[in-house]
Amino acid sequence: MALTRKLHNGAIQMCASAHIYGQETAPRSRRNIMLSSLVYNVVFNIINGTYLTGFCLAMGADANYVNIIVVIMSICNMFQLVSPLIFERLKQRKKLIILLRAAAHAINLLVIPLIAMSGLAVETLLPVIGVLFGAAQLINALIAPGLQVWHIGCIPEEKRLGYFSLFSVLNCIITYGSLFLAGIFADILVRSLGDHYALPTLRLVFLMLAALDILFLTRIHEYPNPPSAKPSLRQMLRCIPACPAYMKIIGIAALWNFVANVPSQYYTTYLLDNLNLSYTFINSVNLFNIVAVILLTPLWKKLIQRKGLRGTLFLALLFYAPHALGLSLVGTETVFLYPLSSLYGIVFSVGFTLCFTLVPYIDLPHENRTVYMALYNTCCALAALLGVLAGRLIYTLFGSMAPIILFGAEIAPARLLVIGFSLFLFLAAFLSRAMLKKQPESTA
Repeated sequence: MALTRKLHNGAIQMCASAHIYGQETAPRSRRNIMLSSLVYNVVFNIINGTYLTGFCLAMGADANYVNIIVVIMSICNMFQLVSPLIFERLKQRKKLIILLRAAAHAINLLVIPLIAMSGLAVETLLPVIGVLFGAAQLINALIAPGLQVWHIGCIPEEKRLGYFSLFSVLNCIITYGSLFLAGIFADILVRSLGDHYALPTLRLVFLMLAALDILFLTRIHEYPNPPSAKPSLRQMLRCIPACPAYMKIIGIAALWNFVANVPSQYYTTYLLDNLNLSYTFINSVNLFNIVAVILLTPLWKKLIQRKGLRGTLFLALLFYAPHALGLSLVGTETVFLYPLSSLYGIVFSVGFTLCFTLVPYIDLPHENRTVYMALYNTCCALAALLGVLAGRLIYTLFGSMAPIILFGAEIAPARLLVIGFSLFLFLAAFLSRAMLKKQPESTA
């Protein structure tokens, strides 16, 4: 009884520190924002990353096709610049955003897997699902800035560090826990149904979570949209010189999105296709994220309060970079280096992930917020696209060269690519420190 009471009081204290405790409109909305985001991130990881690569490979694609899909999705992300032309004209955005989010879920989790299992020839199937991937991503891109502005209106600046700290912990626990269970389920499906039907079936199962996401979104309060002139593309572009401080923030985020996307899906394809690692094994390694986030988030939060985002982000990126060098050493005889390198990297990814949850809202102007969020997201999407293309170029160049032999074994191009990724991470650490001005200490 005493233990139950202590756990209950601890949960209340934790929720209160994140400003989601209470039945008033504001904390109830923040609670549902968190629930929606947690559920959506689980779905997002099932339709992207390792499972996107596995899905495409199961449909008969190769590494370059996966890269093309990532390029298409990155191009679609740039359509966020169009978002303010729609949402800044609306007094209420909530209903349209929810409708479009539901449509994107339906394409990703219902239409695509059903078509994948329809028996279409590979020559027809791959272009069709490529178009559908692009359509779903385009919808998500159009609603993203409006969704962010709607949600951040419920999370005042003084409450953000507390809110996002708890969100980071819960997001890690739920996302990686779900991905681990999904990996076990996927491996069982592969053994019983075969590759071609396993991953589409997995997507169909996650329709239930998509329905929960829509339910939570309906319970979030929408504060009135501040009146503004109907924006044009020219007026939106004029916002760039109007707020140079926020343009630096966009520059930092764009830099990170470029670097983070250099490996694209090539290394994941290498793990699945060349080394034949199972989803269960890969997601077992990722489970360490849960332990790291629980133990280290309070420490990284204190570091942000002491050194600010500038110093914390620099240290996190600088010490994260060597993990990519470790990944480059992973081969048939050195698979054990994959979990070791990943575990090392996860320690520092906790830090920069927490930093980047706060970055979009630093120096964010109070007027034309949808415009600035659209600029932020579009620049990030463009940088991500350039990162994917840079990774493709590097991979192609290494693939066209004579094989590089180390210790009697050929080094796959994907391993050489992550060496370049490590160098980019070192550069990003120093550039982000130079671009990000010293921020005042947070009190949240």
